[in-house]
Amino acid sequence: MWGKMGQLNISQDSFQTQFSVGRLIWYCVILCLLCIIPYQAKAQIGALGTGPQISEEEVYDNLDDLDLSLRYAKQQIKKGEMLNAGAALERMLYANPNWHSVRLLYAAVLYRLDDQKAALRELALLEGKALNPDQTETYTQYKQAFAIPPRKSFPEIASAGSVYNPVKAQVNYAAPDDISAQVTVGFRADDNAGNALTDESFGFDERGDVSVTLEARAEANLPLTDDRKVMARLGAVGHIRRHDTYDQADYDVYEARAGLTYRPAGGVMAVDVNARQVKVSGETYLNQIGPRASFSQAITDDSRAVVSLSVYSQDYKPLSFASREDERDGLKTSLQFGLLQKIKDRHKFSAAVGYETKSADLQAFAYSGPVAAMSYEHVINETLTSKSYLRARQLGYKENLIGLSGDRSDLRVSARTAMAIQLGSKAANVELNKPVLELGLNYTLRESNIDINDFNNLGADVKLSVSF
Repeated sequence: MWGKMGQLNISQDSFQTQFSVGRLIWYCVILCLLCIIPYQAKAQIGALGTGPQISEEEVYDNLDDLDLSLRYAKQQIKKGEMLNAGAALERMLYANPNWHSVRLLYAAVLYRLDDQKAALRELALLEGKALNPDQTETYTQYKQAFAIPPRKSFPEIASAGSVYNPVKAQVNYAAPDDISAQVTVGFRADDNAGNALTDESFGFDERGDVSVTLEARAEANLPLTDDRKVMARLGAVGHIRRHDTYDQADYDVYEARAGLTYRPAGGVMAVDVNARQVKVSGETYLNQIGPRASFSQAITDDSRAVVSLSVYSQDYKPLSFASREDERDGLKTSLQFGLLQKIKDRHKFSAAVGYETKSADLQAFAYSGPVAAMSYEHVINETLTSKSYLRARQLGYKENLIGLSGDRSDLRVSARTAMAIQLGSKAANVELNKPVLELGLNYTLRESNIDINDFNNLGADVKLSVSF
């Protein structure tokens, strides 16, 4: 199925036949995944439950039964319904403010809901209280962990002890010395696959295709000081994409980074060295390396300003079907200023503006121009999250490759909107987060004052990710 397509001038009828068959096969695979995965996730939730399920109506009909409320909160945590769990724990603390184990669990739930300020406030209420050894250990652990802003995705929270025998409530927080990893498999369909592998069009005819993607990420954050203000960061990413019929659009991307992070009061400074290699259709295409520095500072409890600068040395290689690609060698520099804003508890918005330059051995490959980007995230509930992203670049060139007079100017736009669905619950005795199914739409546009460089692509994908 993934064999060579043959000559580039393959007949249109033959291509359409191959594409139709391949598309039908992959659409069937995607449909099966969409049907089977949620069913298995639902079965997993049922298997993890212990005892009869408690309804919200039962809790409200028996508000004086604190044991029932605690079992309900634990049940909701296991399901990932953190809002319902938090509401139940809050009612219990209103009835019994000195229930220390429940307050610890409530703080963990608030942190899981990305409310760092409220989580720290709950811990402050426990300061100086007569905690037992287990509670003291948990309190110390949480106080250290919650001082670090929550990540976008969180591990699960273990349940608290019973009302009569409270035990330590634990949260597997994303501590800075964690080693984390993620694996993602995806299927994608595009109406114009692979025609914009670089900043120039290779001149292929427009063609639709379907593809499979596989991505693996790993990250380690290691403390270098006792107060954890200075950290060493290591990370690696591998991404491959294989098309059904159009293998000249296949690519592999491998990245690695190493650097340091320093956390002054309210801020984060980071310096990394990044290395990247890109292969196209099995041929090495780009080797890139260089530093990236960033600084972010909290403005308010809900907003943060960010500035970043990157300078990369790029070494391109000619391809068998694009012999002049090595003339792109040069430096790529990007300076950006951004703002991250938490609009409400479940809404996040970010925006950035900047300027990008690219030098090259051949001036027709060199460009510069402004960049703007924005993203929006809405946590609809504990299961659904919508995410959207838009990036635009206005790039100017001093020369062009086709001998026309006048400068070349390109507008480059990339956009994505997606719905992420958390499936099932964390498996017992396995350090895996909930798998996430993501359904997305992608759009890419290159609009040039030289028509031959115009390009646009509309695609859809489905991804399944597991973090551990």
